[in-house]
Amino acid sequence: MALYQTQATQQNLDRRTAARLEPEQIVRLAQSLPADDRLLLERRFADGLTVTEIARRSRRSETTIRKRIIRLTHRLASPEFRFTLMHQDKMPKSMRRTATLLFVQGRSMRETAELTRKTLHRIRCDRATLQTLARVQAVNED
Repeated sequence: MALYQTQATQQNLDRRTAARLEPEQIVRLAQSLPADDRLLLERRFADGLTVTEIARRSRRSETTIRKRIIRLTHRLASPEFRFTLMHQDKMPKSMRRTATLLFVQGRSMRETAELTRKTLHRIRCDRATLQTLARVQAVNED
């Protein structure tokens, strides 16, 4: 029960943090994302296009575009994303690849396991380690 409450509290904190990112910060952080994700955020926050305009140009629904923008801004605001960008040059190569795939590119654990040729168990362990380190850093920054 306490673990669930802690996770729910952290998710609410991540949402509030994402809401506080300035458009300039979003565009700057988006430079680390894959091209499609970066372009979407640049259209919205640098070019000032509305979700409706982006949806029309990309031939996707407004809901799809809106949800994608929300997910991406949450990823940019996450402690894991910041930790990965700040420390990737200090990480062992295999951990760096895992962190980049999971927290920068937004890949699933299964995709990450396939791309790195690690077991799903190893990816879960690496993810837990990275999340812990990121949370400790976030607490120390505050």
